[in-house]
Amino acid sequence: MKEPYRGAIAIASTTLLILVTYVSVMHIALQGQGLSYLVLITVLSSESMYFLAVLSREPDYHGLGRLFISKSKNKVNIASNLLLLYIISTCIYFMFNYKITYTVIIFLSTILCTLYVLRKAHKVLGYVTGDVMGFCFELNKTLNLSIIAIACSIGI
Repeated sequence: MKEPYRGAIAIASTTLLILVTYVSVMHIALQGQGLSYLVLITVLSSESMYFLAVLSREPDYHGLGRLFISKSKNKVNIASNLLLLYIISTCIYFMFNYKITYTVIIFLSTILCTLYVLRKAHKVLGYVTGDVMGFCFELNKTLNLSIIAIACSIGI
């Protein structure tokens, strides 16, 4: 956070994020998969923020991230979230008739990416902030779109 060139890096990374997302979405659409994978990827990217909050320590300052993290630790909320994720994922799977390999790939990459972000955040900051949760969402979304676009193009 002390980087003097963070504005230039932010512009470059945002441009790259938009470009990769656009190319992935267009490639998935051109491969005949439609944009239905966007639904599952968006749901799992949103869930990655929740699981990141559940697994992390609270920040040492008062902010929206701290409130979200403290409220996510309730066991009833975790259980209901897992149940809803199962129901939503199952409905999405059967409604769009996904390939099981794509679904497994998306789930595994989301879990690994979330654990990576958690590890990096704890190593650099010592905790997870709201900005880190937003980063986790964007990283998971872009990574999963890229993986599905590559899988569609090679025909897995």
